Amino acid sequence: MELYLKVRQACAAGMSQRQAATEFNISPRDTVAKMMTFSVPPGLPPEKWSSLK
Repeated sequence: MELYLKVRQACAAGMSQRQAATEFNISPRDTVAKMMTFSVPPGLPPEKWSSLK
């Protein structure tokens, strides 16, 4: 969950999705795009959402 938040913050601060994928060593096409689409990880129970804020 920490990675999810770090990637979203980096992209919100102006880092490109491709650059974020390289920086965090994740797939640029699928993973970063999904992280930017959903505010919380898909499948994460609602009681754990507060840990992302």
